[in-house]
Amino acid sequence: MAGTKVIMKDVAQKAGVSITTVSFVLNKNTQVAIPEETRERVSRTIRELGYVRNAAGRHLASGKSHMLAIVLPAAEHLRVDAFIPQILSSLNEICHKNGFGLLVHAIEDPTRPDAYADLVSANSIDGLFILNPRVDERQINALIDAEFPLVIGPGWKHDKACGIGFSNRGAACKAVEYLIGLGHRRIACVNYGPAKFLTAASRYLGYKTALEKAAILLDEDLVVWADFSHESGYRAAMELLDRCKNPTAIFVGNDTVAIGVLAALRERGFAVPGDLSVVGMDDIPAARFLYPPLTTVSVDAMEYGRRAGEMLISLVKGVRPEPARVYLETKLVVRDSSAPPS
Repeated sequence: MAGTKVIMKDVAQKAGVSITTVSFVLNKNTQVAIPEETRERVSRTIRELGYVRNAAGRHLASGKSHMLAIVLPAAEHLRVDAFIPQILSSLNEICHKNGFGLLVHAIEDPTRPDAYADLVSANSIDGLFILNPRVDERQINALIDAEFPLVIGPGWKHDKACGIGFSNRGAACKAVEYLIGLGHRRIACVNYGPAKFLTAASRYLGYKTALEKAAILLDEDLVVWADFSHESGYRAAMELLDRCKNPTAIFVGNDTVAIGVLAALRERGFAVPGDLSVVGMDDIPAARFLYPPLTTVSVDAMEYGRRAGEMLISLVKGVRPEPARVYLETKLVVRDSSAPPS
């Protein structure tokens, strides 16, 4: 590759490994399970290409920063999502108790080949907690394969993944089954985020599963997609009301978006629950103070953050947690926003 600067990506492609694996080999990290043959192949490729690492690359596997990171799907979530600050609060507390700092980061373009490796190397990160990843983030599997300390949702499709969270599909199904049990059949769905996000997609799948179990035909006119914020929930509900005929209930993918949905219903003159029942998910602190108080599926966000931090710190210390996948309990909290159809 004479005449061009060789970068780590070039080494990874020629050696047939991930960028993360190349960085671990460069740093002579022996705490990760990389086969000797792979180490030798990477080292040989480095020599053949004449690769010279930069200063940031030296940090990737140092394991000495005492810095952890939580990765959000988008920076905007800190501003609009009322569930995330609770997770951050307890995660930050457990980090400080154990002598770790916490970096809050958003990877806006996870399709960039070295996005996660850059995050780890540039900030000398010892471990990552990835919250609500996109469904196509293949770099995550490269980190897991290299045994980099990483915690993700328990449903992530990798045999070696360590995860904590709750069954989004199961919790959403529970909420919709409750509405069906009240007698509702025309149940709309306001998804709280785009389908490219794993959690949003799973909650929509739970909605569909509940309908299928009750032999209720899915009506696509009853399905709209929001974008995490109150405002997007308001807009999605307006779209729903403009195009669909007589829903008697709405399942909303999270409580933050449900706040906007309730505002839209009030503006259009719908009584809740007299005309329309509304059920959310997450049980954010504001849910019981809304008008009417919101029926929702409760998740202990503080426990979620604490347990995620404990699991990640265990991995950083070289101890694989048992069990490696933890599903937290959820429960339906019935309040005044839901009732049988009139």
